[in-house]
Amino acid sequence: QPHLKLPEQKDNLYVDKHIDKYEPTIIIEDKQFVHNVNQPVRKQFQAEPRTHLEIRDCQTELSGEKLQKIRVSPQVIDFNNLFIKSVSSKSWGIKNDLRENILVRLEGQTVELQGTPARPQVIPSGQVGVFEVVFQSFRLQSFQGYMKYIINEQHEFFFKVTAEVEP
Repeated sequence: QPHLKLPEQKDNLYVDKHIDKYEPTIIIEDKQFVHNVNQPVRKQFQAEPRTHLEIRDCQTELSGEKLQKIRVSPQVIDFNNLFIKSVSSKSWGIKNDLRENILVRLEGQTVELQGTPARPQVIPSGQVGVFEVVFQSFRLQSFQGYMKYIINEQHEFFFKVTAEVEP
């Protein structure tokens, strides 16, 4: 009888499906989501859920574990130097790495950000929603404010907006 030599084991065994009582090893790839704020808003998703599944998904309260699968970029939008009364816009992105749809909307927290469109978006699984953030100031200032984003009308978060307004 021939005796075959087996190669040495170099990697652990990873499984994708449950085998009896054993859980699969989860490999988490922590890829950073980076959105270019100067990218114009080309495509927007529908403003409200339409199907039964979308309605159910968008009314669901999300656990902390699920909220961690929703990534935003950037955390700070800097409009840099702007002239007084000028209107400037940048874009902000949110990536849905969940298996379900989410409903997202923005709310300007200051007068300078009130020009931001209030239209919500139903962001499908695995997609990136892009929102326009509009800034306008009628006074000289070194601006620091916050934009609120709301997920499924239940979870409120903020990102920072800065600008230097000049004459």
